[in-house]
Order: sequence, then C-alpha cells, then structure tokens
Amino acid sequence: MADASFLLNGDSPLYRRSRTYAQAAGAVTLLIACIALFGWGFELPLLKSLALGTSLVKLPSALAFLFGGVSLLLWTCGGPSRGRVSLAIALGVMTAAIGFVNFVDYIGGAELAAAGWSIHGMRMSPVTAFDCILLGSALSLADSKRPLFIHLAELSTAAAFFIALPALIGYLYAVPVLQGTVAYATMPIPTALALVVLAAGLLCARPDRGYMAALTGTASGSIMARRLLIAALLVPFFLGWLTLTGQRLGWFTLEAGLVMKAITNMVVLTILIWMNANALNRTEARAQLILDNALDAFIAIDDGGRVIEWNRQAETIFGWTRREILGKPLSETIIPERYRQAHQVGLRRFLATGEQVILRRLIEIEASRRDGTEFPVELSIIPLQAGGKTIFSASLRDISERKRVAAELQSLNAELEQRVAQRTAQLHAANKELEGFSYSISHDLRVPLRAINGFSSILEEEYAPQLDAEAKRLIGVVRDNCRKMSQLIDEVLAFSRLGRKPLEMMEIDMADVVREAIAELAAGSKVPPIEIGSLPRTRCDRLLMRQVWQNLLSNAIKFTGTRNAPRILVQGNISPTEQVYSVTDNGVGFNME
Repeated sequence: MADASFLLNGDSPLYRRSRTYAQAAGAVTLLIACIALFGWGFELPLLKSLALGTSLVKLPSALAFLFGGVSLLLWTCGGPSRGRVSLAIALGVMTAAIGFVNFVDYIGGAELAAAGWSIHGMRMSPVTAFDCILLGSALSLADSKRPLFIHLAELSTAAAFFIALPALIGYLYAVPVLQGTVAYATMPIPTALALVVLAAGLLCARPDRGYMAALTGTASGSIMARRLLIAALLVPFFLGWLTLTGQRLGWFTLEAGLVMKAITNMVVLTILIWMNANALNRTEARAQLILDNALDAFIAIDDGGRVIEWNRQAETIFGWTRREILGKPLSETIIPERYRQAHQVGLRRFLATGEQVILRRLIEIEASRRDGTEFPVELSIIPLQAGGKTIFSASLRDISERKRVAAELQSLNAELEQRVAQRTAQLHAANKELEGFSYSISHDLRVPLRAINGFSSILEEEYAPQLDAEAKRLIGVVRDNCRKMSQLIDEVLAFSRLGRKPLEMMEIDMADVVREAIAELAAGSKVPPIEIGSLPRTRCDRLLMRQVWQNLLSNAIKFTGTRNAPRILVQGNISPTEQVYSVTDNGVGFNME
C-alpha cells in the first residue's frame, strides 16, 4: 500500500487525467453499445459488427456494454449523490447479471434447450460472459470503503482486462486461434475492444486508492512503475507483431525470430532499467541534498536501533561521517553512557506496547560527540511506518551557543537587578533627604514670614489712625503676599507627601473632582464663575487629579483677574486613543506666533 503522503489528491493533474481517461473509456463503451443496439433494432448487420466485417456483437453483449458504460460515467462524472451512486451500482449489478445468465446458459446449454430456456442463438461467448461478471461486480463495488472489497474490485477488473486482451491481440495479429475454438465462442473485435476499454477505464476511475495508488502516487516507485508498465504492455506487443510479420514475410525462420525477440527484450529492458535507475538515483540525490543542507542534524534509526540515515549537519556536529556511522547502534555512538539503558528500554517498550515518553515532543538533553565531550541539544523524535517496519526520525540542534547566551543574559539580568536595587536605595535615601530638606526649608521660611505678617498686622491695627491710605494699601499688599507665600509653602509640603504615597487608581466622576477643586480654591480667595462642560468619567488617582485641577484653575483665575467679565470653561472629550480635558479662559495670554 502506498504511503499516504505520496497519494494523489483531487487537484493533482495526474488524478484529473486519470479520471478523464475513465470518462473517455465509459463514452467509448457506450458508443459501441449504442451502435450495436441500433443495428439490432433496425436489423442492420453492418452496424451489428460496427462495420469491421467480423462476427456480430451479440444483443446481450451490447446491453451489458450499455449498462457498464453508463455505470462508469456515473462514477466519474459529476459529484457523488445517493441517487447517482445507487443507479451506478444497479447498472453494475445488471451487467454482471447479463454475463451470469449467458455463462450459465453456455454451461448448461443442452438441458436449458430441452427445457426451452436456452438463448443459444444470441448468447455471448463464455469469455465475454465471464468478463461481464467480473466487470459488473467491480462496478457494483466501486464506491466501497472497505479495503477487501476495493482490492477485489481491482483484481476483478485487471483479470477482465487480461482475459479480453488476447482476443484483441489475436485480431491485431490476425491469429484466429486466439479468438475461440468454436463458432459461438468467437469474440468479435468490437466486443474485445469494449471489454478492454471498459476494464482500463474502471481501473482509472479510482486512481487514489487500492493497488492503483501504488501506480499513480507521487513517490519515486510510482513514477518508475508507470514508466515500466507502459513498456511492459507495449514492448512485448510490438516485438511479437514484428516477429510474426517477419516470419510471414520470410525474413527469418521461427527459431531466428525467437532469438531476435529474446535479444530485443533484453536490450529494451536493460535500457529501461538503466533509465529508471538513473531517475531514482537523481531523486535520491535530490533528497539527500535537501537533508545535507538542512540546518539541523537529521538521524534515522531502524527498529533495532541501528543508524540508517545521517546527514551532513550530523557529521559536523558529532564528528562521525555518514559512511562510518551507518549500521552502527545509536546507543554506542552519540548517546551518553548514563542514558543508554533508558534508550534501549524505551525502544523495546514502544515496539512492544506503543507506549511513548519522549516521542513527538521537543526536549532538551545532552548528547555525546565522537571525542566523548557532551553538549546540550534540542531533540525531537517521530516514529514512522515504512514497509511494515518502524523507523525513527530524529532532528537535533546544537544549543550550546544558545545556552551560553542564556547564561550570560541571566548573569546580566542579575547584575542589572542588583544595580536597580542599589539605585532604588540611593533614590529612597535622596528622597528622604529631600523630604527633610523640604520640612527644614518650610520651617525656616515660616519663621520670618510669620514675623513679617505679625508686625504688619500690628502696624495695621495699632497705628491705623496715623497711617494714610497709601500706607494702609502697602501694608495690605505685604500681608496678601505673606498669605500667598504661606499657601505656596503648604502646597510644597503637600506635594512632597503625595510623592511618597502610592497611586490609588479608581473609577471617578471628573465633574465631581473639578467641583471639589473649585470649592477648595473658593475657601481661600474669591473665585469667578467657572462653567463646567461635559467631562467624561475616567480611571486615575483622585487626589493627584484634584491637585492638577487646582493648579490649572488657579492659573486661570489669576490671569482673568483683570477682566471685567472673566470666563473660565472646563470641558473634556474622548477620542479613539485618548481622553482630553482642558481649561479655557479669556485672561491674559501670549501670542502663539
């Protein structure tokens, strides 16, 4: 049976050609039947013999060819359907039934004639009847999925082909002895032709299964078989015709003709064998070239653990040449000693039970070079069935460099993590120093600020009658700036505390956060009307976002203070990639140009 990977599929040119041949064979068989039936219907002897001047095509033969040809066309034309399949099978059964009835009549002709049941005048030859039984049976089994029935159908078809072929060759050679020994057993040329064509077409109808798959596959053996089959059918026929013609014309004697035929057969077969051997050698060389140029080592062993394939990359990796390693046990070459027993036990267990542990998987393991050094490899092993035996195909890749790079990366990552830890510790220390500095600066700044604010308050309260309007205004300016400076110090401290606090991501209503920021700003100073537009919800740290809004809104309030009708608008929008929030005001700005 051909390997499944080399079988034809419905899209291959050879498959389509084979089906086309089958359709043509069905059409030719049907044409012969229709011409003969037309001759029988209108009593035209010329058409009954298809104008070949031989004996007539019997009516049962014409009917059998009609049913057989239509059945073959149903099998090969159009897609499969239940009605089409049922009709094709029924026509095949009818073809076999016609042959069976005629064959029984031939065997028991005397008894049937005495009983009045004989069809002696119209029955087909016994060879034709037997062929119809074989071909009808094959047609009725053409859709079977069981291997036994598939093989029976092919064997029946091949038998019918070779049974009818001598009669056809007899006509072509003009040798009547091959056409029958009694009058009613003579097979006419159209009948022999129809049987041979129908049998050949039926063999071509299912080229992708059974014994035909070995001839029609894409493997080298199938290609060689197709070449030799054509020669096996045509060369003997041509040499036989040439020998017979030469004897009839007196060119040579019978003995000389046989000698010449034998020598010619030897020469032709030798040439064919040589040509096919070269073709197979080229195919094998091409396959070996592909293996030798693979990046991975390819190794195959038989069910005894002996090496049967070894590509060039395997030679490079392990140090053994292909010539040296073939036939040696794999366990004594590249497998480290500590793994050898496990390898042999696993091999025997798989062959006995089919249990597999490392097969059909990608694993990492150590292998051994010729000099005994071990190194890491990436290995995958696939069991295959070939010729009824199990072979194991393995692909190996030397991963020493990859392991080395991985170790270096691991070392670098560890070093980087250590450096990050050191930098983080330094950053924490710097942050603590900055925090302490912030508290120190805020304390040092608050002391003079409180003094300035206190003395300004004393001047304003105790010496108010002695101060004119301008002095009071200046004292107010001093106290306002003291409050602003105090607020700035508070904001610096608040920001330093926020930097130490982890982010708390949550779903928030942005409009609520904006209103909270406005309320805090309004608690310390006068805030103009602020319009809040559409603000989509988002996910962020609520406290930090409120601080952002306070900074933006305080700037807007500050720069719109000189306007008679200040206008501040807060709004947002969502795009496919981001959320955008903005504060727009009519305060003092700068020219973007």
